[in-house]
Amino acid sequence: IRSNYRAVHDLVGAGVTVMPVVKADAYRHGAAEVSRALEAEGAKWLAVSNVEEGIALRQEGIRASILVMADFPLEGTTAFEEFQLTPVVQSLEDIRHARVPYHLKIDSGMGRLGSRETPQQIVDAIRAGAAPLQGIMTHFASSANYISRQTEEQEARFGQVLAALRGAFAGTVGDALFVAAERKLGIRVDSLGGEEVARIVRHTIDAPPDLIQSLK
Repeated sequence: IRSNYRAVHDLVGAGVTVMPVVKADAYRHGAAEVSRALEAEGAKWLAVSNVEEGIALRQEGIRASILVMADFPLEGTTAFEEFQLTPVVQSLEDIRHARVPYHLKIDSGMGRLGSRETPQQIVDAIRAGAAPLQGIMTHFASSANYISRQTEEQEARFGQVLAALRGAFAGTVGDALFVAAERKLGIRVDSLGGEEVARIVRHTIDAPPDLIQSLK
């Protein structure tokens, strides 16, 4: 497991965060033991199916961020706040129930779970929500089928949503009222692209340990 994680991490590069899935007791390998091994290798995120699995990992002392992929009883529960879990919101209607940073799932063509609304409808729903969007995700239906064009089509659909969100953010930070509020509060918000974020991550990773410790 450690070797597999390192292989994937080396393949995608330091600018990409790898999120191992440890649902169903890490597919019967032992969720706590596997999670500890992955944390030791530097994993910052882990994914589980439901709240109970996430709580169990917290009770075992797992400190990595935990994404709850399929269980979203957002209304009337405090488990996400109490155990610092990140929910996946499956529909735009559920965004209003989120009280912690969340990931939004986009149904780009698999036809199971996720939002199927237009990019603009997705942007509008996120803007209206109380909690901040932390990430978006989708599920490829036939990624191992190299003959079918379905994955290519899903990537295009997902890219449209991503472009709309990036455009909305760029428009917000460039809005005159927003800029005026920035100046009044004495803060600055910059829109960073993926390449810039990757550069910052690599620079941070390469920093001397004593510098990183002093920043903590």
